[in-house]
Amino acid sequence: DFEWNPLPLSELSNRVIHSSLEALSADKKTSVEVSASSVRVSPEQADKLGLVINELVTNTAKHTIADRNTGRITVYIARVGDTIHFEFRDDGPGFPDDVSRFDRHNVGLYLIQKIARKDLDGKLAMYNDQGAITEIRFKALA
Repeated sequence: DFEWNPLPLSELSNRVIHSSLEALSADKKTSVEVSASSVRVSPEQADKLGLVINELVTNTAKHTIADRNTGRITVYIARVGDTIHFEFRDDGPGFPDDVSRFDRHNVGLYLIQKIARKDLDGKLAMYNDQGAITEIRFKALA
């Protein structure tokens, strides 16, 4: 059965981003580019990453494309040794300082931090470079 097999992270990313954008900003034009990658994640990791990706898209819709007609989301996926690198970036104004320092406390940020650090046992970085960038590194299980 499909659910029990390791899932391509690029496919998961594409699916979640497009369905989230449809729900959040159907009238906007957001270009989405997910790097082609053969990296696969376990069903448990896919479940958790789906929540993170949805939250990141929600933030992009709220803060990047809310006052514009277009936006851009780019996802890079790579595997280095047994570590998966997942990078989500948008072309908006970037994170406020308190977000990238993890000083701001809201439900969405808490969810992203909890999943990245506890559930995936990974590392999380949020910073700005021509937009907001969220980087998660975690161990490959699949």
